[in-house]
Amino acid sequence: MKLRYILNEAAYDSIVLKISRSLINLLNDILKQHRDSAKTFNVKKAFRLPWNENVILIISFNVNINPEGLTTAFKFDSKMLETKNDDTVSVIINLDINRKYVLTNFNELIAELKNILRHEIEHITVDPIVGKKSKSVNNDSNKYYDMLNPSGDIDSEKTFEYLSNPEEIAAMVHGLNKESKTSKQNIISLFSRDLQRFIDSDSITLNQANEILAKWISYAQKANIIISR
Repeated sequence: MKLRYILNEAAYDSIVLKISRSLINLLNDILKQHRDSAKTFNVKKAFRLPWNENVILIISFNVNINPEGLTTAFKFDSKMLETKNDDTVSVIINLDINRKYVLTNFNELIAELKNILRHEIEHITVDPIVGKKSKSVNNDSNKYYDMLNPSGDIDSEKTFEYLSNPEEIAAMVHGLNKESKTSKQNIISLFSRDLQRFIDSDSITLNQANEILAKWISYAQKANIIISR
């Protein structure tokens, strides 16, 4: 494994741990104070990147307690926003939680939060120069966000194209690898879980999912990520 990759991963792990601890502490406080009723909380926090302190990462953390229609213990979604300032990166993280069941699934929630953070940080540093964000990734993320969280029909070909984008492959794999290391789950099972979510929402077909899985595995091997079936 290349030394630069090890140094980068150490920096990634540092900021993911720092942000996740901050957000989880905040979530714990919210859950202690509001035990039953449906409520929404919106908090914004700023963090400096350890490998480039000139770049500020702003996290908008939106927590919805007991939203109508939630059928699981929790549900995340996230996206990166366009910013006019190259020294500022803005990420929105939305979390829906079922107050009754979330505590029994809290470790899973933490692991998936770290997945999301690592995913978005990969987008920030997708350029060869560490710490420099890619404008093209921001544009692509915004372009496809409505498609991946649709209110109407879904174009599976466009979703497949998006998930096959090399920059999105890197973000997906590194995020899921972080979740795998945190939760001690097999990374292939996490690949399959996420792809099944896309299949279940009719975003991609089974054949497309199999093609994407092969691309994810290929990238993981090139990134020296341990793959075991």
